[in-house]
Amino acid sequence: FSPIGEKKRQVGLAVPAGRMGDPDDYRGAAIFLASSDADYVVAQTLNVDGGNWMS
Repeated sequence: FSPIGEKKRQVGLAVPAGRMGDPDDYRGAAIFLASSDADYVVAQTLNVDGGNWMS
C-alpha cells in the first residue's frame, strides 16, 4: 500500500505547474465568468488546469 496522499502527490507532480490546483487557482476564472466582462463569451471551454491536458 502507498502512504495516504501519495497518489495525489504523484498526480500533482505530473501537472506542468508541479501541483494540484487549489480553490484560489480557480477564483479569477469564476469571477470573470460571473461578471459582465464575460457577457459575450459563449460555448467556450476555459481550462484552468496548471498546463495539464488530456488526450
